[in-house]
Amino acid sequence: AEGNRSNVPLYDRIVHAEAFEKIDLQYATNNSGTKYYFVVNPGGQSGDIELLFQGQDTLLVSASGDLEILTPLETIVLPAPTAYQIDSLNNKVSVAWTPTYSISSGNIVTINTGSFNQNLPLILQVNNDPTTPPGDMDWYATYLGAAFDDQADEISADSEAVSYTHLTLPT
Repeated sequence: AEGNRSNVPLYDRIVHAEAFEKIDLQYATNNSGTKYYFVVNPGGQSGDIELLFQGQDTLLVSASGDLEILTPLETIVLPAPTAYQIDSLNNKVSVAWTPTYSISSGNIVTINTGSFNQNLPLILQVNNDPTTPPGDMDWYATYLGAAFDDQADEISADSEAVSYTHLTLPT
């Protein structure tokens, strides 16, 4: 149909280099859900990872170590993180501890780690299981935006389910 796109390239993952000083954030997704990788590069400090949450009712760390984000509509669960390092041969190297979430100031989440080899990248991985939308809702996702603080002000659909988006873009 007119206006549709085809042959859109697919990517294995999206990399946000230097999301924190010497820490990259990578996103990957497939049928098993979304995976978030915080890659603490040599010289980086895992304690520099601070995730600010806004709009939720409450943040909790469950007894199993999962991060629970309570909203008026549902509770979103980010499973407890896992950790490993990558050696010079690109092999996974186990660490002797399990990372945990901490909440400070009511809405800032950090990931606590043990000691690790500062000469190798440390990977803090969070897997998010695929979510089934409630009721008969269909979910649709796309990547919008650029390098600045873009904001979706309104998303709506007409009677033929054609989606429209109103964006505020920085000037």
